[in-house]
Amino acid sequence: MRGSHRIATLAAAALFLLGAFSASARAADAAVAKGSVKGKVIKADGSPAAGAEVRLTPRAERTSKRAKAEAKPTAAEADKAPAKRPRPQTVAHGKTDENGNFTLPDVAAGTYTISARLKDAGTARQNLTVHGTSATEVTLTLKQRVVRSKPRKPAA
Repeated sequence: MRGSHRIATLAAAALFLLGAFSASARAADAAVAKGSVKGKVIKADGSPAAGAEVRLTPRAERTSKRAKAEAKPTAAEADKAPAKRPRPQTVAHGKTDENGNFTLPDVAAGTYTISARLKDAGTARQNLTVHGTSATEVTLTLKQRVVRSKPRKPAA
């Protein structure tokens, strides 16, 4: 009889701890503040950029000149092909509506880079910070990328 009472007590304690852990996990999840990014994408002439692709990526941390100098590769490493920097993970993405407006919901608080692109109209990029549960507003103006070509050598 005494052994079954002990098992029942342990089972009750385990259920209590499991419930407490579950409640704290839900509270921690709710504590992660999520905001949104709202805005407009316009072309260089001021007209709305309907159908533009909008992407939000974490802002890359800058490396100081000293840290770069300390991280220089050895002679053996320098002979290898340079490593490509990994592309930042997209946090949110979407397209603009017919008026150039967009909304990226459920964005965790933090610093990001937002970029927009529309074929034949150009690209735009801007850094921004999302705070808590509020909406961060931004306007992006697309600019055509200038393609520089090397001058041709005259035929001899």
